[in-house]
Amino acid sequence: MEMGGSITRVTFVPRTPLWTGDIRRQSNEIKETGLLGSLRWWTEAVLRALGRYVCDPTHGNEAGVDPCPYKDHPDHYCIGCAIFGATGRRRSFRLQVGQAAEWTGTAVVSLPIKPRDRTHGWTLQPGVSRDTTLEIIGLSPHFEPAVVLFPLTIAARWAAIGAKTRLGYGVVELLDPADQGAGLEQFQEGLAKLTQHTLLRADRPDQQALPNLRDMFFAKVRFKITDDWLSGLGGMRKKVLDWCHAHSYSAVPVTPLVKNWLRFEPEGKKLWSPPGAVSTGEVDKWLFGFAGSQKRQAGRINVSWAYPLGKAMWELRLWGWLPRGNTVPSGFNRQLFLNKLQTHLKSPQESVLGFIPGGSITGVDWQECTEGLVGTHFLRQLMNVTQGTSTAVKEG
Repeated sequence: MEMGGSITRVTFVPRTPLWTGDIRRQSNEIKETGLLGSLRWWTEAVLRALGRYVCDPTHGNEAGVDPCPYKDHPDHYCIGCAIFGATGRRRSFRLQVGQAAEWTGTAVVSLPIKPRDRTHGWTLQPGVSRDTTLEIIGLSPHFEPAVVLFPLTIAARWAAIGAKTRLGYGVVELLDPADQGAGLEQFQEGLAKLTQHTLLRADRPDQQALPNLRDMFFAKVRFKITDDWLSGLGGMRKKVLDWCHAHSYSAVPVTPLVKNWLRFEPEGKKLWSPPGAVSTGEVDKWLFGFAGSQKRQAGRINVSWAYPLGKAMWELRLWGWLPRGNTVPSGFNRQLFLNKLQTHLKSPQESVLGFIPGGSITGVDWQECTEGLVGTHFLRQLMNVTQGTSTAVKEG
């Protein structure tokens, strides 16, 4: 990471293709707007984990929270809009994508994946897989880069950035640790500096239905590959590998395979299905999303592609936002599901996530923030954790 005046440069390598999209719904180059939406989502989730109020500019009253500017005081904004802008207030910074290596793939074609015994599937499209430099340019004298770098580092370490992350895109590695000078303390100092010059909203509506990092879980699963590790793709195996090779991808899109196993296969459904005769319909939609003619909802569980770490060692990530309280559907036990999922990932068995031979798992990093949570403790843990750990943060 380089800092020069008001410009901060961060270089990252996509471990899975990065998708930001354009007007043609293609992504052979990175668009700043595609990164901004993702970065705002993560920043808002971090802010709520710290107990800060943040509005929801994308849903407005649908989430029960009026977007900024505040209707009773038009010159008052939440801290999220102070950073990312809103009607009547410009963003405190801008992003600019620096030069990147030339595109090395061949024909840009989509890849339909339909798991065995399923009538529907997923369609994957090529994304960017080359090293990229991102410039964070301050537009306000009160802007500190840590306000953006801290959430970016959390997302890069444990989840993904950009669009289509629910299809496994956007896992990146920061070449220069972006948390140098951008830890939690620097983030909070940056917030304090910005809010000294901002009229903040005084209302505090319920934010339970909005993303909060305290309500998220993260897992990294490392495993050794075998000759038949993609047998679950059936007749699609060769087509998938040929498609990856054509676009110079080292990662493999196992996301559809894992999501199909978790949602539809008996062993996967055991992890989340309500007990007894309780219907699974509402829980299914709440966890995995749905697309209706009038309304659609994104799934809450994300799975990355599998990507190599070196010497036949591979890794994939799982993460999700599972809010607590009255937003949870009847019959779903949130903590029981997380316990079962963690046990499944770590227990010796024939298969993990429907395709990884149990004996090939070499390590699992698991992070969650349990009841009695403390947001600051969880954020520090996510920044300081070492490989091969499992943590459930409690108050105290």
